[in-house]
Amino acid sequence: MIPNSLTLFEVLTRYAEEEPDREIFADEQRRYTVFETLQASLGIASFLAGKNVRKHDLVFLRATRSIDTALLFIGLTFLGAATALCDPHQGVKEFADANGMLEKAKFLLTNEDASMDISAVGNFKLIHVASGKEWDCLIPDGKTKAPMDFTPCFNIYSSCAIIFTSGSSDKAKPVSLSLYNLMNHCQNFAEAGSGTREDNCLMLLPIHHVFGLAEILMVIWMRCRLYFAPSLEFETTMHAIQQEKITRLDSIPAYLMALAKLKELKKVDLPSLNASLVGGTNLIEEELVYLEDTLGITICPVYGQSECIAISGINAAGSRKERLGTVGRFLPMCDGKLIDADGKEVEAGDEGEIIVKAPSVMMGYYGDIAATSAAIDSNGYLHTGDLGCFDENGCLHIVGRKKEIIIRNGINLSPASIEAKILKTGFFEEVAVVGIEDRLRGEVPAVAVVYKESVLSKLRLGEKEALKIVEDALLKIEYPAVTRILKSFPRLASGKVDKIALRKMLIE
Repeated sequence: MIPNSLTLFEVLTRYAEEEPDREIFADEQRRYTVFETLQASLGIASFLAGKNVRKHDLVFLRATRSIDTALLFIGLTFLGAATALCDPHQGVKEFADANGMLEKAKFLLTNEDASMDISAVGNFKLIHVASGKEWDCLIPDGKTKAPMDFTPCFNIYSSCAIIFTSGSSDKAKPVSLSLYNLMNHCQNFAEAGSGTREDNCLMLLPIHHVFGLAEILMVIWMRCRLYFAPSLEFETTMHAIQQEKITRLDSIPAYLMALAKLKELKKVDLPSLNASLVGGTNLIEEELVYLEDTLGITICPVYGQSECIAISGINAAGSRKERLGTVGRFLPMCDGKLIDADGKEVEAGDEGEIIVKAPSVMMGYYGDIAATSAAIDSNGYLHTGDLGCFDENGCLHIVGRKKEIIIRNGINLSPASIEAKILKTGFFEEVAVVGIEDRLRGEVPAVAVVYKESVLSKLRLGEKEALKIVEDALLKIEYPAVTRILKSFPRLASGKVDKIALRKMLIE
């Protein structure tokens, strides 16, 4: 497959010429056709250009989960600015400073003074960092043709979006993605059959993470529809699915599990829902079967990173057997391999680090040549740090993180493998394993578990019983030094378990 060289400006303009009245974005209050989306984005770009936002300028944008964020990002992309997408739980200046990039920022775009709601719309202000000067940035309704008071940027190889890695087990890094990366991800994903024109998607993903940003771009590329729910409340989600006849709900396993349980409890019917792309963490077989049977959907596991937006996946046409415990096959434009510690490709069935070369592999870590060189080798392969293996069907299984491997008495232990064994006991809702330092053995596992409510309602179980269940499921070398029962796990905005925070809790 030949990579494309399109800009978002070209893709959206062509779409508006061919299907101007097709609805693309919607929320509780607003509906945007393709024409209105283009005109609103042009209006935003013209306003920003009038305030001297220029090509290559670094702009920190508070990425609320909203149509506003989508339109502001598109407008900034038209200008060729580099948009750093910020966690809406924090103030933008605070976020930029915490990530060591405030001195590099030229502008801030935020509505935090009006509301800290992570789905807040309206009241955005453009702030010039050096002078502190502010301007109100209104979001046009797009119903009238906007003047194009700027020259569109057609440079597809400059920094377009900066995504900060989730930092679940290490310090967050600023991943720089170009339009070439983003548009070729869309082509790659579409070619793999991971979406259709008929999809009617519900937006629950954080836009400051790559999964959420990719969802917006894929909707434009695939010419489908995206509805922005006003909150992440499960009742709100079910109402939105029913009212908007949502067909696809892309999310993470923890959210879908909670939604499925509420659906069971409330006996709610969600007949329109039929598919979900699931990423962020592994789904064990029991979870996948439960979600599909309870929600009446096909779970399509996908695997990617901020550094390479999507690496593998399996679409709705794949059999359940193929989807159980796997993340599918490498996408068409992803040249992927599994290698050992010496850089040699491993045999089928053996574990190895996943490396990949693709048009969607990041430009690099923004402003950090050394970190970029450490991640992308001289042949252009991104070393993901994830460990995987292939099954007999050629499907990829993720078995852990290279950096998370626990080395106990010289023996490598995989937290993901230990977690899967403990989950199979059926007693626990969630399990998380981290390594903690040990003076004699180097490192040892520490385990945190959340009991299933259904188990606790039938049996009186405490930490002593949890330790026994855990040890019975493991090899002796895998026995944890600490087993702690929690009501819930600390999480990052992406929904992943915050293993840095969890480790601190377990060693206190």
